[in-house]
Amino acid sequence: MIEPKRLAKRVLLIGWDAADWKLIDKYLAEGAMPNMRRFLDRGARGNLATLKPILSPMLWNSIGTGKRAYKHGIHGFTEPMPDGKGVRPSSSTTRKCKALWNILTQEGMTTNVVSWFVGHPAEPINGICISDLFQKVPLDKKNPQHCALPSLSDGCIFPESQREKLSKLRVHPLEVTAEAIKFFIPQATKIDQEKDPRLKVFAKLYAEMLSVHNAATYAIQQNDWDFMGVYYDSIDHFGHGFMEYHPPRMAHISEKDFEIYRDVIAACYKFHDLMLGRLMELAGEDTTLILCSDHGYHCDHLRPRETPKEPGGPAIWHRDQGIIAMAGPGIKKGEKIYGANLLDIAPTILNLLGLPAGEDMDGKPMAYVIGDQWWHPPRLISSWEDVPGEAGMHPKHEQQDPFATREALRQLVELGYIEEPDENLEKAARDASREANYNLARACHDGGLLAKAAGHLERLYRDSPEQTRFGIELARVYLKQGRFEETRSVAEGLLTMIEKRNLTKVKQLNEALRKIDEQPGEVIATAREQREKRHRKQLDTERAKIRKEKREARNIEPLTSLDNEEFLAQRRRQLQKTVDKIRHYNVRAAPTVCLLLGRLEAMDGNYKKALTYLGKAEHAEPRLPGLHLQLAQTYLRMRRNNEAVRACEKALEIDPDNAQAHEVLAAVLARLKRHDEAADHALSAVELIHNMPRAHLRLGATLARLGLYEKAVEAFQTCLKLAPNTPAAHRYLAMIYRTKLGLRDLSSTHSFKLKMLQDQNRMGRNPAAEPENSPSSHPKPVLNTVAISSKPGLWGDQSEVITIVTGLPRSGTSMMMQMLVAGGLPPLIDGIREADTSNPKGYYEYDKAKQLGSDAGWISEGKGKVVKIVAPLLPLLPSKIDGTPAHYRIAFMERALEEVVSSQRTMLDRQQRKGAELDQARLAEIFLGQLKNIHTVIADRGIPCIRVQHAEAIRDPLSVANRLNRFFDKSLDTTAMAAVVDPTLYRERGKN
Repeated sequence: MIEPKRLAKRVLLIGWDAADWKLIDKYLAEGAMPNMRRFLDRGARGNLATLKPILSPMLWNSIGTGKRAYKHGIHGFTEPMPDGKGVRPSSSTTRKCKALWNILTQEGMTTNVVSWFVGHPAEPINGICISDLFQKVPLDKKNPQHCALPSLSDGCIFPESQREKLSKLRVHPLEVTAEAIKFFIPQATKIDQEKDPRLKVFAKLYAEMLSVHNAATYAIQQNDWDFMGVYYDSIDHFGHGFMEYHPPRMAHISEKDFEIYRDVIAACYKFHDLMLGRLMELAGEDTTLILCSDHGYHCDHLRPRETPKEPGGPAIWHRDQGIIAMAGPGIKKGEKIYGANLLDIAPTILNLLGLPAGEDMDGKPMAYVIGDQWWHPPRLISSWEDVPGEAGMHPKHEQQDPFATREALRQLVELGYIEEPDENLEKAARDASREANYNLARACHDGGLLAKAAGHLERLYRDSPEQTRFGIELARVYLKQGRFEETRSVAEGLLTMIEKRNLTKVKQLNEALRKIDEQPGEVIATAREQREKRHRKQLDTERAKIRKEKREARNIEPLTSLDNEEFLAQRRRQLQKTVDKIRHYNVRAAPTVCLLLGRLEAMDGNYKKALTYLGKAEHAEPRLPGLHLQLAQTYLRMRRNNEAVRACEKALEIDPDNAQAHEVLAAVLARLKRHDEAADHALSAVELIHNMPRAHLRLGATLARLGLYEKAVEAFQTCLKLAPNTPAAHRYLAMIYRTKLGLRDLSSTHSFKLKMLQDQNRMGRNPAAEPENSPSSHPKPVLNTVAISSKPGLWGDQSEVITIVTGLPRSGTSMMMQMLVAGGLPPLIDGIREADTSNPKGYYEYDKAKQLGSDAGWISEGKGKVVKIVAPLLPLLPSKIDGTPAHYRIAFMERALEEVVSSQRTMLDRQQRKGAELDQARLAEIFLGQLKNIHTVIADRGIPCIRVQHAEAIRDPLSVANRLNRFFDKSLDTTAMAAVVDPTLYRERGKN
């Protein structure tokens, strides 16, 4: 076998979050980005399609792994803490698969990774890893002028030997110079910093950007690396802070603010050009460079007028097309990159370094941009996850799915084995889990896993019906599934709810307007009282700060008198504007639902009703994404071709990079026999989004009408690669090969495939559909735990030893407690939890044991006794008691996990409690992972442990008692132990 050729000596991947060609091309034309010009002159460029949802933590992990979010496991900005109590930023320990740097480490290559999103804690790769907490420098609230850098967080740097040097490279916001500020904000001296915090926001963003760049320029010079990835979040963060001030001025921005902050975004791009130049200089001409963004950023008339007040709301500013540019060895100079999406980056880098991509990756190598005419991509392997070897990932016991872990912990809480968490912390964890599930559902929708997406959304909408976004996304999925009646039901229900809610708001606002007319004195008195209250609070806050910060008082302007007539007139205008907004459906949810209903009616052939809904949506939100495209599709079905053209042109006027609008316009123009224009628009569609089979079909049909048969064949073949069972493509190819190219064998092949598809369709089968729930896509978890060795000990002073009975709930821990107590060990129990039908002989529990996570002070009470502690709490056992080493020994009960989970379900049903929102196989899989981690912790701490199989204890209690007796230094009464085991309580073993 020929060894795959390595095209690149080394690869530098530079991530610019939210970078957009619209602005880059503008600054290139002005000569303001010379380093970018030099870069592009050496290589290739194109658009990079994003994924849904457009949330950076998910997207950058897709870039790093080549996999969608439902495979890599990062589902948003935050996640529940592993103990279910509170929330943390999403962690690198949550990622479920290998990233590029792990694969390359495994292959013996050297890699450096700087500030990758969701990169904390830093991974132990072969090279340098700097987490994305590195640049975060919190301001000292007690002493705002104090600019000393705090210590780096634990886990920020790998290897630890680099910590001291890198720590000194961080920049504090107070170190930002006046010269730097003026580069971004030339009129900064006009800012009143007492009232305007935006200069502080700028300084923080600028300092973080410099810190990342300092770390990158340091790491690039430290070793002979094969791959380096550096991620800059600054364009995105500057965008969210200052894009609304970018020219042209938006209507809601004052002239004063516009003049002060109008240059920030331009300066940001120009500064990134300077940083790019330095990285290119340090990397050298022999390095292959890849520059990309995860999405674009609206910078023109498409900027939203307001940002939705919901989690992920700022993503409304994000544009579907990001940037991709490549240059250096292995890259074809001058090539146009088309049809790429961010999943393609990881496979392409693997090929550049002579390695194959994995079949389980969702992206594909951009083979047409790399190599030469003699180069062929390495043959795919099934999965890099199956390749053994050290990959520089976190230890298995540190890798967790926090969302599933939280559900499993919730089940233990409801079973009564773990204390109820603090309500505020639990709510935060619950909210984080809800948002992650919503993001996961949208990722499944985007990836074509419609059944999974619908399942997630149905649960979300059932539990939170007030969240219209859940209902809208569910209706979209139903529509794509062809579940039209369910789509209609959800959409009409949403519209009714929105209208009812808006009607209530209008009534309240009208009541406020009536008060202005009928009771102006009361309105003015209330307003005056509120102003005085705010002013007193401002004075109190200032006095408190003077005492705390020991500084002089700042001048707070006294209250001016209220102009009653002007105040009432202004208040009336504000209220009336809001009323008009609501009455005209000027909220995003209502027109979006109307758009859905319009599409549904059009699919049913009710075109007049469809246009009524679409007209309502247009009246409320003329620039609603997808609106004019839907109008065009409806007009196309009605054969109102000229109106369809105008609607497409309107859609493209709003967004010139709308691939679907180009495709629909191509269809209309072809119908009007304007084939040259149709071909141009079809080509634009496939260049923007390559993975659009319908657009390739449209392009092929148009090229065939123009007599360009070889080109048409290429388009049809691409369509069939993306969607192998497209009858029209086979029909066209059969005709062209037979009548135009004289290739009868190929024509016969496609005629045969077309007939097969027609036969299958007549039989009601759809060979293109891949069952989402096929056994291969959901491997059954192995339901037996890993082994750890029993370690009998000479216990010395047994009055100091704490004996722990543990296991998962319903694994036989109560039975084991009964055996050991009967054998002669004194129990630590309190009798609070009484015997019931689930445990007729009693639970043998000590209630404080549930609180081990929040209060371990009681643990000394267990000396010389046996206490039951549920297995997930074992990692929280204190290593010392009252300053001296703690001594534990463990009897670990094990039971087939399908029986454990089924028994827990039966117990919860008896108690009429809900439990975890996971199916039993998934819950068993989570418990299995937890048990493996717990066993690792026990082994690492050297705690003696004996494992007892539940089924064996039921079948042969005396044998188990004798084995326990040997472990406990032959100090137990084995006959009494065996006598307490009641085999009749092993009920319906296949079920519980």
